[in-house]
Amino acid sequence: MVGFTEFSKNTKPQEVVSLLSRLFSKFDQLCEQIGVYKVHTIGDCYVIMSYTGKIAKERRSPVVQIEEAFRVIQVGLEMINIIAEERNKTKNPALRNLDMRIGIHTGKIVGGIIGTKVVRYDIFGQDVLIANKMESNGMAGAVCISEQ
Repeated sequence: MVGFTEFSKNTKPQEVVSLLSRLFSKFDQLCEQIGVYKVHTIGDCYVIMSYTGKIAKERRSPVVQIEEAFRVIQVGLEMINIIAEERNKTKNPALRNLDMRIGIHTGKIVGGIIGTKVVRYDIFGQDVLIANKMESNGMAGAVCISEQ
């Protein structure tokens, strides 16, 4: 999220957690509705992927892959709208600059459950790093999509 660090510096921790809870709950509902998988959150970062494992990897046609990518784009655009709604209805001046950058890349990943005490599914690989770069180098309030 763009502006989140500044917001969290000037806001009570309870309000920061409350905002993230509201936003991430809406994002979770959106992911469920559109059919993408929420991988995890890290602070103000929300990571999703479109492949849900419902179709065997070897049976995913180019059409299915395009549909999966389209769903991720839909979620990204709607997340930006959700942030804008929150920003527009708030009276908190620290939220006036809150926005999102969305980075999207298609490629190969390796996913798995890591850890033994705090078990968590995560995704790894060069293409995950490219998606991260797409987000970090993107524009606020926009979806940045790689050429792949």
